[in-house]
Amino acid sequence: MEIQVLGKTCLFICHLRKRLTGFWDSLKLEGKVALVTGGDFGIGRAVCHCFVMEGATVAFTYVKGPEDKDAQETLRILNEAKTPHAKTAIAIGVNDLGFDENRREVVEEVVSAFGRIDVLVNNAAEQHMATTIEEISQQRLERASRPTSSRISTLLGML
Repeated sequence: MEIQVLGKTCLFICHLRKRLTGFWDSLKLEGKVALVTGGDFGIGRAVCHCFVMEGATVAFTYVKGPEDKDAQETLRILNEAKTPHAKTAIAIGVNDLGFDENRREVVEEVVSAFGRIDVLVNNAAEQHMATTIEEISQQRLERASRPTSSRISTLLGML
């Protein structure tokens, strides 16, 4: 729930800044292609939104199936907010970015659609509810503690 609130707050701040200052955009990311993992909700959605307002063409990943509705809503928000020179945003449904093959497919899809990736935001995460530490399985603990840096380096190596 905290991520959802923070994501909405980020979107609110972007709009508030525009209304109060008259500052609309500086197009700092115009002509750039951004890939945001976990971009369908919360902080990821807010990052995507700010990027399109700055002129970026955005692709984001989401968990295929359970997050389809969030992804469609995010696409609507992004495509309404994008600048005229940015291409239409795309959503890439994946089952698990923890596997090299899935990351490779995401990179290939973005490069196929837009020719390159200039900005990578590694925001994908997973959350499992537990009321006590004993409820966390060894497998879940190992997966969560796997270094994110190895996932990022794999993605960067594919660019």
